[in-house]
Amino acid sequence: MFRRPRGVNAFTLVELLVVVAIIGILVSLLLPAVQQAREAARRTQCVNNLRQVGIALHEYHESHLVFPPGQFNSIGSDSPFVLADHQTNRSCWMQQLLPYLDQSALFEQFAPAMDGTLDVSLGAFSYPGRETRVPTLICPTDPNGGKNTTAGAASQTQGFHGNYALSVGSTPFGASGSANPLDGMFYVLSSTRLRDVVDGTSKTMMGSENLVVPDTTAHDLRGRYFNSYEGNTLVSTYNPPNTSVGDRQSFCIAAPATPCTITGDFVMYARSQHPGGVNILLADGNARFVSENISTLLFRGLGSRAGNEIVHEF
Repeated sequence: MFRRPRGVNAFTLVELLVVVAIIGILVSLLLPAVQQAREAARRTQCVNNLRQVGIALHEYHESHLVFPPGQFNSIGSDSPFVLADHQTNRSCWMQQLLPYLDQSALFEQFAPAMDGTLDVSLGAFSYPGRETRVPTLICPTDPNGGKNTTAGAASQTQGFHGNYALSVGSTPFGASGSANPLDGMFYVLSSTRLRDVVDGTSKTMMGSENLVVPDTTAHDLRGRYFNSYEGNTLVSTYNPPNTSVGDRQSFCIAAPATPCTITGDFVMYARSQHPGGVNILLADGNARFVSENISTLLFRGLGSRAGNEIVHEF
């Protein structure tokens, strides 16, 4: 008896293309969700980093009854309420916090050259020590965080660049001898105490994120903790986060997320790679996300420690 062969089960070309298209659609829908989840995790880590900085600042205050100076000045000739001139020994708050950030071994590399105030000369810093990355000071969202600039002669004066800066307040920076008083918690030779924060510790910004620019030739100083000028590790709240107004630096490289103007003055504003805003550190030790659309006046009020501004919810 003649039997017909059974039909072979198989995908047609059209069916295969439909399946591929469905898989492509599912991947396109899933990928943004995965990216958002990863960014949420990075932003949470960034907030935790800032909280660690806040804990370190408060532990320093508990030990010394004062917060660390934002920047040291080698000759002490400038008023502590304005920017110093360039005759600084260029150590900042970061070195003073190292023992409180589980970096005592790194701190000890500099200790022999210190006079007890961290007012040290450029040559006193161990070169390998300067290049040590401190993980707590690196935002995981910024691909350039933690860079070292060691090209050419800069290898003697550069080092680790990080993503967190303390606040000089709401007034704009000025050059040496500026009449603009800095109304924040940290500035040259500052000695702020908790009792000085009369606007309230939950309404006063102690620090924020800053962005690091990718370069290896020491041509952008933002985020530089060693051999630092005031505007390298201190931010102003005069303009809101991620402002299009450029930072002002003696050396800088302009990029879409990090606009800048080369000048003798030093200004740095709060910036981040997080979509829509930046993380900030409050004087009570809490850290939180702030929208880049926050009003300018409200953000300035956050920067002032004793301006009696009315700071609403933000």
